[in-house]
Amino acid sequence: MSMNSPYAFADLRILATSDVHMHITGWDALRDRNVAGRGMDVLAHTIETARNTANGACLLFDNGDFLQGTPVGAICAAYASDVRHPWPDIVNALSYDAIGLGNHDFDFGVPFLERTVAHMDAPTVCASLASGSVAGVVPTLLIQRKVTCSDGQVRPLVIGVTSVLPPQTAIWNHRYLTGLIELEGGVSAARRAVTALQAQGADIIVMLCHSGAGASGTKDDENFGAEIAAKVEGIDAIILGHTHERLPKTAGPKDLNGVPAVMPGYAAEVLGQIDLRLGWTDVGWHVAGHDATLRLPGAEDQPVPAITALAAPALAKTQETLDQTLAQTTSGFHTYFGMLMSGPSDALIARAMINVIAEQVAGSDLADLPLIASVAPMTMGGAQGRATLSMCLRDRFKCAIWRCWHLIPTPFGRRC
Repeated sequence: MSMNSPYAFADLRILATSDVHMHITGWDALRDRNVAGRGMDVLAHTIETARNTANGACLLFDNGDFLQGTPVGAICAAYASDVRHPWPDIVNALSYDAIGLGNHDFDFGVPFLERTVAHMDAPTVCASLASGSVAGVVPTLLIQRKVTCSDGQVRPLVIGVTSVLPPQTAIWNHRYLTGLIELEGGVSAARRAVTALQAQGADIIVMLCHSGAGASGTKDDENFGAEIAAKVEGIDAIILGHTHERLPKTAGPKDLNGVPAVMPGYAAEVLGQIDLRLGWTDVGWHVAGHDATLRLPGAEDQPVPAITALAAPALAKTQETLDQTLAQTTSGFHTYFGMLMSGPSDALIARAMINVIAEQVAGSDLADLPLIASVAPMTMGGAQGRATLSMCLRDRFKCAIWRCWHLIPTPFGRRC
């Protein structure tokens, strides 16, 4: 360190959501009830508080899997031409700085994803594409900030951002991606992107890793967060996702192989926060200290009306669709032993799935093939008596219809 370049400090706060899965409010569409502490309209208040209490610069990222996961997401995809998608509006209202992609964001096809990306002010980033492209998605991103240092000087800071996801996405969404997009392994994609960001002049690098932590030293092509942290040099903070866990745990480490790390759960229930203490010398910036934590909405965190209003049209369309009568039966059904053995509710759901598929493939080269429906139990018994059991059956029947939805063609390709 030269005498002309005194040592100084600055603070950078990184906020992150992940695996929101279209929980834009706390409304559980299938059960028609609100879940406390869930939804982007509630988390918006938490985000505002975290920003307002930051000591220095603050960035907000999303780590993917935002388009799919609730009937609201399916409705937005099914009626894309006449229902404005709320997610881009929410991203814009909350001033996200960058968005990473998750595997489920391809569930409605590339054209639908491209239209959603086009409506977001925040750049969308994904470095996992080995070939092919998604319009509007870039592999790396540089964010310019000016930060006030402990010596009173204001200095420029360049934050590099990239994103990776499981390569199995190409298999899980093969009907959309085969012949169009090939995906690279997580570690190799991360290494390539970090090298590029370093060459582009990034002072600090944030990795949006839509993958679980896994374990360093073990080969896990789907959950490679720990492996990236151990093998890819130059990453200063890592946001994890995909497995819906919460990290750090209460008594757990706040880093992953030395890299500050958070995984902000699922369904907009938690906000991830990494605070970096940055040191500056005449040779540039480095991380001098860090803290990682999860912020859960408290009693004071009420839904932000402006965000709830953005979600209202899509929620109304979803309610209208789910209120339609699908079928009637005079027979009694229950799910008392649903997790132990198949029963009449499973048979009903399987028959509904087969009927929907048979109607859609009629007259095609698939029409003569045998149809087999696989039904997984989702509930057993009922904590609130028979009314709950009846509701559970209704929910499962509707879920079965949504699972068949992807076979129905639309002007935008096939549904999820």
